[in-house]
Order: sequence, then structure tokens, then C-alpha cells
Amino acid sequence: MIEASDYSLAYQQILTAETNNKEINSILIRFNELQSTVVRPFLMAVLYDYNRNELESFEVIDLFSILENYIARRMIAKIPSNSLNKVISTLYRDLKRLREDSNGKIAVKDLFSYQILTKTSTAKMPEDFTMIDHLRTNDFYNINPYFRT
Repeated sequence: MIEASDYSLAYQQILTAETNNKEINSILIRFNELQSTVVRPFLMAVLYDYNRNELESFEVIDLFSILENYIARRMIAKIPSNSLNKVISTLYRDLKRLREDSNGKIAVKDLFSYQILTKTSTAKMPEDFTMIDHLRTNDFYNINPYFRT
């Protein structure tokens, strides 16, 4: 049974970047600095399972790192975040289903990478050539200061 107190703990961990793992905390700090609130439902679901010992710390780090890369690439490529609500809302549920379907034989990070890399249209992961072009042409002196950290 899902307890509201368990989710409130996960939310508190996101806001304060205080878990029992320094590396997870570091990633949470960066998400908070980016003010990327759209990812919080995903972060909460992952931390909920982590707090219940259903995910190992290295798996959380892998998932958060992949999501951070995805969000950063979208920001650099100037892809509007309004389409992310729909993507993020089902992301963890779909990942859990993929994990069950694989009977745990495929690493969570590989399943999540597959999920992210197969997104299409406005949810698509910006490709390397797109990133190189934006890194060459974007005016990084006049961007949101939170994105520079």
C-alpha cells in the first residue's frame, strides 16, 4: 500500500537534497539548481522505491544521471519543456513494467536508456550533431545563470 508519508519523505529528500547517499544528493542539488520541477514526479517515484529498498543506490544514480543528461541536452537544444509533463508522468511506471517484462535480466540503466533513446517527436533526445551545433551557436553568456552551473 502506498503511504502519503513515504511520498512526502521522497519529496522532502528532493527539496533538501538529503538522502543517505552523497552522489544522489549531488544530482538532486543540480536538479534543484536547474529548477526543473517537471522531473519531480519521476524523482519521487524512484526515491520512494529506493527508500523501500526496491532499488539500489547505484541504480538510482544511474537513473538520475540519465535523466539529468536528457534534461540538460533538451535545455541546450532549446526544446520547450511543456511536452515533458506527459513524458515524465509515465516514465517510471513504464520503466517498472519493462523491468518486470525482462524478469530483472536487463539492468535498469539499460532499460531506461532504451526508453529515453526511443522517444520521438517533441520527447526525442537531442542527437550529438544537434548538441554540437547548439554548443557552437548558442549565446551562453546570456542564458539563465542556473544553467551555467
